Amino acid sequence: MMKDKGISIVIPLLNEEKNISVLAKEIEDSLINQDVLWECIWVDDGSTDNSWLEILRLGESHRGLKLVRNAGQATAIMAGIEVSKHDLVVTMDADLQNDPKDIPVLINSLDASVDVVCGYRVDRKDGFFTRKAPSLIANIVSRKLTGVQVKDLGCTLRIFRKDVLANTRLIGEMHRLLVIHLFLDGARIKEIPVNHRERLHGESKYGLERMLKFLADLLLAKAMFVMTSKPLYMFASLAVTTSLLSITSLITAVVLRLIGVKNYFDTSLISASFILFSTSLILVSIGLVAELIARQMLFSGARSQYRIASRKV
Repeated sequence: MMKDKGISIVIPLLNEEKNISVLAKEIEDSLINQDVLWECIWVDDGSTDNSWLEILRLGESHRGLKLVRNAGQATAIMAGIEVSKHDLVVTMDADLQNDPKDIPVLINSLDASVDVVCGYRVDRKDGFFTRKAPSLIANIVSRKLTGVQVKDLGCTLRIFRKDVLANTRLIGEMHRLLVIHLFLDGARIKEIPVNHRERLHGESKYGLERMLKFLADLLLAKAMFVMTSKPLYMFASLAVTTSLLSITSLITAVVLRLIGVKNYFDTSLISASFILFSTSLILVSIGLVAELIARQMLFSGARSQYRIASRKV
């Protein structure tokens, strides 16, 4: 264990009033015999229940941020990290499904050979069709698309060195991609099994629609990485693909004309050839560039994606 450094535990939450005091006590109990300085930062991501009041009742080792509105779990995590005091950061959910007893295990697993230790839920206590199956599909797609061989991207319980986030900034619901961004940025990653528990209070904020958001964010993450590291390859690949389709349409039109089946203008192949060669490439390029510009504005600090309504220091 890295005894010379403390840890900051960042917990984003939305309407978890019944879980906060229980989780806080479990965190305290899990660290009471550990030789490590720690703080817990609770980030209320626009709760409409009494979550903030529960946070204010916690002890001095617990700090809190209340965001003005719901900004998404990734944004809440980033807000907590930005005010954290220590060099090591642990993230976890507030729904009591992550087990605080795994925090010391994470700390002891973070040695000099790794930058990030991720938990993966070996016996997940969630519904198969609503949570497990979509998660399984999303993880398989992610491994195929990015090459990041992480079993459980949806597990929030992890520890990492804060300095590996220097070039990473996530917003909205992109917290599941944190490990991917860190890996693509050169971070060394390790996985360990962690406990997973039944949800006792509150309602799950996730459903099948979140898988679609995840896949969209995953495609964007891949595009952003390729664009920022080798943009020429990205645009060249798009150009080759659309050009091949355009040439195929043109050749088909010529063949149909030569064998006397159709004249050039009796089909839409000529128009399709021009459309594939120009419009598609332009639209895709504009969309990607616009997204990158928007993200760069956030990275440069031109505009924060959240506002803090209250603090518990």
